[in-house]
Amino acid sequence: MHLLTAPTPACAQETPRPWVFLAGGITNCPLWQEDAIHRLAGERGTLFNPRRENFPINDPNAAPAQIEWEFRRLNQADIFTIWFSNSPTDQPICFYELGRHLALSQMTRTEFGDHRPCVVGCERGWKRIIDVIEQTRLAMGPDFPIHITLGEYIEGVRQTIRAWHQKAYDAGE
Repeated sequence: MHLLTAPTPACAQETPRPWVFLAGGITNCPLWQEDAIHRLAGERGTLFNPRRENFPINDPNAAPAQIEWEFRRLNQADIFTIWFSNSPTDQPICFYELGRHLALSQMTRTEFGDHRPCVVGCERGWKRIIDVIEQTRLAMGPDFPIHITLGEYIEGVRQTIRAWHQKAYDAGE
């Protein structure tokens, strides 16, 4: 698995597909992205990781650059994934990203004719879990899975990557 971490300016088109965005909590959240990256290492594709090792908090240009990087990668991603950690924060940007994806997925189609794949995980015990579950199921249907452990979420990402490759193969790409 190829890794593209913010704010790497490298062109995503030069990296293997599918392009998978790892949306989810960063501030006051555990380093869950490291586990996901490690456990997905053997898959084919590119992970877009918004979590930087060192965010320059005192640089007034850092936040706008980070936001733009994430916005562009979210738009490029073939697969949208999001993990809500059981943390003290409400993770408001994650709610925005999930809502934006759910709204756009209802209006757009991929090159395979279906909605852009989505994997949603919300750790058991997090105070806003019911919001994520209900909003996602209202948008995606009652059978849409919400993963409640990080392991289940990562396995959902793995299965979605493999399904993407199968669809690409079936389409002759």
